Amino acid sequence: MALKLLSRKAMLLLTVAALALPGCTTQNERIGADDGSDRCRPQRVALDSTGNFFAEDMIKGAAMGAVGGALIGALTGGGNAARNALIGGAVGAAAGAAGGYWASLQQQNKDQASLLISISGDLARENVQIDKTQFAFAQRNDCRRDEANRVRADLAA
Repeated sequence: MALKLLSRKAMLLLTVAALALPGCTTQNERIGADDGSDRCRPQRVALDSTGNFFAEDMIKGAAMGAVGGALIGALTGGGNAARNALIGGAVGAAAGAAGGYWASLQQQNKDQASLLISISGDLARENVQIDKTQFAFAQRNDCRRDEANRVRADLAA
């Protein structure tokens, strides 16, 4: 019984770590090499590149927080260890990302005023990035919809 519970926890830990690691891959590894067959590749590349905005410290913090939260959730919960680990991993990832962001800002800014200015600038940049991501997503969807319509028309002909 204990071995079965331990293997479930190990599998859960590996799953959480696997979910956290895709942020560490290159663009070619995420979307594949350009073989010339995807008419929507420019839109796909534009959408993927919006993910490069997030700081390395936030990603590291989120990964560590997710693993720690999943372990705590799996070990402390009563009934459903997998569910508790997922919840703990999600909460840990959010807390770790926030902690990584805050630690990075504190290293860069020595006083409270510059810290607030830095946060305000980050919020403005993030809002611009969200708008770029939404635009890239809409363009990619429009391209895919046009491609599907072309296939339907070719099939009908």
